[in-house]
Amino acid sequence: MAQSDSHSDIIDYSDVLQTLRIPLTGSQAEKKSIFDQQENVCLKIITKLQDKIDDEGRQRAIKARITNELIKIYESRDLSEISLPFIEAFYCISFPGDKVDFRPKIYRKRDPFPGLIRLLELQNIEMLRATIKTIGSMINGGIEDKNSEHPYFESIISINGGNKIFSLFQRADVDNEIRNISAICIGRLFKSQGLPETMKQPIIDHLKSIVLDQDEWARSQSVLSIGYLAQDEDNYTEIMKGFDLFAIISDLRLPIIGNEEQRKLIQLKKNLDCVLLQIMVDKETYDNSILLNLIEAGITETLLNFFQTQDLNMISCASVKIFGKIQSLAKNLINQLKQQKKYYSSIIRMFGSSFSDVISEAYSLIGHDIAVGADQAKNSSPNPIFQEISQCGGLEILFNLFQRNLNQKSKDYASNLLVMLFVKQEFPNALMRKEIILHYVNILINAYSKGQKIDIWCLKALATIAGNHSEILKDDFITKAVSVMYDNYDEKGGLVLIGIKIVKDIIKNWKDIVQQKLEDLIFIDQILKPFKAFVQQQIKHEIVDSLIQLVNISSNAQNLISNEMNIREIIIALDSKDENAILDALQVLSYILLSINQLLLIKQENQIHEMFERSGGLIKLIQIFQNNSYQNKLIDQYSIISIGLLHKAVKVPDEIRSAVIDKIKQMNELGNDEVSVRLSVSILSMLAENEQNHADITSGGFKTSIARILQHHDQKIQYQGLTLVLNLMYFGSEEMKQKVKQDVHLFPVHQLTRSRDQNAAMTAKLLKEWLLFFS
Repeated sequence: MAQSDSHSDIIDYSDVLQTLRIPLTGSQAEKKSIFDQQENVCLKIITKLQDKIDDEGRQRAIKARITNELIKIYESRDLSEISLPFIEAFYCISFPGDKVDFRPKIYRKRDPFPGLIRLLELQNIEMLRATIKTIGSMINGGIEDKNSEHPYFESIISINGGNKIFSLFQRADVDNEIRNISAICIGRLFKSQGLPETMKQPIIDHLKSIVLDQDEWARSQSVLSIGYLAQDEDNYTEIMKGFDLFAIISDLRLPIIGNEEQRKLIQLKKNLDCVLLQIMVDKETYDNSILLNLIEAGITETLLNFFQTQDLNMISCASVKIFGKIQSLAKNLINQLKQQKKYYSSIIRMFGSSFSDVISEAYSLIGHDIAVGADQAKNSSPNPIFQEISQCGGLEILFNLFQRNLNQKSKDYASNLLVMLFVKQEFPNALMRKEIILHYVNILINAYSKGQKIDIWCLKALATIAGNHSEILKDDFITKAVSVMYDNYDEKGGLVLIGIKIVKDIIKNWKDIVQQKLEDLIFIDQILKPFKAFVQQQIKHEIVDSLIQLVNISSNAQNLISNEMNIREIIIALDSKDENAILDALQVLSYILLSINQLLLIKQENQIHEMFERSGGLIKLIQIFQNNSYQNKLIDQYSIISIGLLHKAVKVPDEIRSAVIDKIKQMNELGNDEVSVRLSVSILSMLAENEQNHADITSGGFKTSIARILQHHDQKIQYQGLTLVLNLMYFGSEEMKQKVKQDVHLFPVHQLTRSRDQNAAMTAKLLKEWLLFFS
């Protein structure tokens, strides 16, 4: 279903209303001019709405009373002065709705049936077709629930509408499509109502005869109409005439032989048996005895054979639905058939059908198993079902379904199943790989433009296979995916989230590609754009993660992210009233600072420090640090971390130095997690590159804490501890050197000279020499 372009072909419905209200009077020339104007506005409506998703446009038309005016024309105008566009315009306004069914709204504003039923007196076949189609649609829109009578029944019967529809059904000059729609209309209208005797047999017989019609709409709606009629006991008796429940298995086993007409009759009987069985089962909602008896008699195996041998386009949805109910009642038997490899080949074959309802039911039977198999696939091992599906030609059947492009749903079914089957392995040929990957890439880049939904699991599964990378990355995919994150964030938050997750995977798994993209400043700017705007918190968390991954790639990435323009955006985020947004900004800032600091030389200041002071960012960090009202205590911790990292080799301001350094030291106290301890010691070692921070670093229980750090089981913490002590001695005063020498025991330093960590061992040797020298 296409999307309507709401920004083009905008219709002024007030003008349309005034045009339709012009009386068709005057001379022949004047009447023709008025008629042409009215027909033209109807054609505009048809062009704008026909087969389009446009709830807003339909709502505007109904609110402007366009449908009311058309109904008045149907009721009062000479039939010779009504043309096809007058009828089609009404239908296009009434259907289809995307999130709203507009048909009940139209009915509540003005009952359309007196006018529509009057149009059944028309002689033009195409106008009759449009009229009965509209009547059927409006009746269908009024069905409220499964079991109650139709709410419009009395209204339509009171104007002899039922008989007039039946008269159309009986007309010899109409084609099968009109007869089918007429019979289906009556089935809907007489829902839970007894059909008049004159209608009962011909309508029911006709509906039964089209349950295998080549037209999917007629086929599916005839089954529903039979079900509606079956809610009345008299109708049910007529429907079930000639149906032998206990002969259904033998009927399904009948060989398809004879001439073409005889073969069709055998196939119709098999499918009609399934339809009637479905109706019988639906009627006995709480009684499974019918199906249990049939299962005992062998219907499960019979239906599987039926699916395997029947002409694909002679398998109706009813038979597959019945099998679904049987499957839920005979789980042990189904599992046994799966183990005997007598199940999947029959089900997978139905994906070769031309009927979307059959394909949908087949997907519901097999989709869960294939998804579970995809979850079970480990490392390079394939989906456990893959081999069996492959051996019965299932991969080719699914790819053929994908290429046939019956509709978006069938294409999605095929692509999802193929991705789940090929999980952890490459596609067997270049064409399949190209088309399946392009399908998902297009959905991501053009999501929602055609009502498509994105399967993030499938996208990520494709991205884990090395052989798919070059295909995914074609045509500047990274830039497009990042761009989508921003361009659609305001109205398509879910799409943004998926875009960010894909970019995160790219950053994580394809570092070489990202390195190339980092030469383009726009790439970084696109990633930061959603972060700068007010977006869902979950989205911001994902952006934070992607930025953290990005700064870990290289100094180039860090420099691009940490340029003044981008840092200013992060500083602005610190003013947010949303605690989560503040925390996100602090986390990004701390990771950028940490990554950059780790690449700097000893005594080399972080360039961002001056930038922060110049832009007022440091003052904001201090204000956050001094604010005790935050509920989320991580804000306090990350503000301290950011302040500490900003002051690598720089004096911490006097007014906060003692408090900040004390808080940083508390992070390495006994009982804290290793990440906090490692971060604490790392920041202290950076602060120790400036002598004016030394007194606060070594105050309090420094002797105890440094001993604990040097004897910690984590080698990285040991190394950072050695660096801290070395910086205190190297940059400290003579007095500080003596204090450190007294507080740091030589034994743990000596032990670390034999560390397997080469950096730690070399640093320990250097520190040992210094300690011995000052002895």
